[in-house]
Amino acid sequence: MTSYLITWKPQSENPKKGWPEAALAQLAESCEKNCRAREPWRFQRFKGVTKGERVFLLQQGKRGHAILGYGTIARPSTSEDRTAEIQFDALLDPRKHLCFVAKHELHRISSNPNLWGNQSSGISLPDDVGAALERLVKRDPIPQDSEERPGPDGNYGRLPVEELEQVQADHVLEAVQRVLAGESGDFEDSTTYDIVLEDGSRLPPKKVFGIAAKLALGYEIQPYQFTGGEDSPCFRILREAGYSIVAKIDGSTQGAKPAEPTPTIIPVTSEDREWTEGRPRLVKHLRRERGAGIAKAKKARYRRENGGKLACERCGLQPATVYGEPNGDACIEVHHAKPVSQMKDGDRTRLEDLLCLCANCHRIEHFRLRILDKELDPA
Repeated sequence: MTSYLITWKPQSENPKKGWPEAALAQLAESCEKNCRAREPWRFQRFKGVTKGERVFLLQQGKRGHAILGYGTIARPSTSEDRTAEIQFDALLDPRKHLCFVAKHELHRISSNPNLWGNQSSGISLPDDVGAALERLVKRDPIPQDSEERPGPDGNYGRLPVEELEQVQADHVLEAVQRVLAGESGDFEDSTTYDIVLEDGSRLPPKKVFGIAAKLALGYEIQPYQFTGGEDSPCFRILREAGYSIVAKIDGSTQGAKPAEPTPTIIPVTSEDREWTEGRPRLVKHLRRERGAGIAKAKKARYRRENGGKLACERCGLQPATVYGEPNGDACIEVHHAKPVSQMKDGDRTRLEDLLCLCANCHRIEHFRLRILDKELDPA
């Protein structure tokens, strides 16, 4: 859905085009009382605007940028009448100095100064910006002057569980790879828990999840916006993505027993045992297919890009239509499409290297790999 940004500046700062603070406060009171409120608003754009499209109200002026309200277009503007009727679903009294999205969050969503500083009301927003605002306005209001830290109670600005649950396995996989490459954002090293990878290396769970959340939500995430620890959504989502989380000893790795590598257990079928026997390249192939988080990450991305359904990328079969969900989805497996002869030690598996295949097509691909490997190494 296309989203638009409408603007408000106090009349005290802009006598010609501003709107009295008291008038906006009265509209906000009406919106709270009736769960909605309608008001005509200056709206420069009129071509292509459709009833029902999303609108966000941006405060401008000396107080700084902040989103004070949101709603939909009830009546688009015309070339003759450059005002649109806006139906507000929620609107905050500017005198209370609260907002749905604070200045520092807006500038993390987009660092383009022309976007938040644009004086024209009714500009269209990039899709990713509109989606990020849509997620943020669903939470409770926060102070307009909030900074990169929580308030006195330690809670304002905390992301709701519904937003955290938008983190999928593929976001976690990419976050793991980014942390391994040195990315950290504003997150420190862990003090009580570690993610343990298959090679025994350790990563800070909150750092991994924070970067994964940034990938999922489209803007920078701060440490105060979610918690870690047992029973937290953060740890649950990381574990559901296929990663092991362990407690440190005495709050550090010092004196702790080094993490033992936990290689993927292979082979898992008699067929696997037969075709990998004495063939290290094929063993490497299976390890890459069945590594922690890899299969879940590939399936998560495929679902998101294909209407929530899993299908075989070779024959097009959608097992869920035959067997129902979730049983049918178990028929889709993840295959590493990169030839084993091209795999090098140290290479990291990319989701682009993987295919979602039904069990039958997967067996055929493994049969082809077995033939190819024998041709390369007849011994």
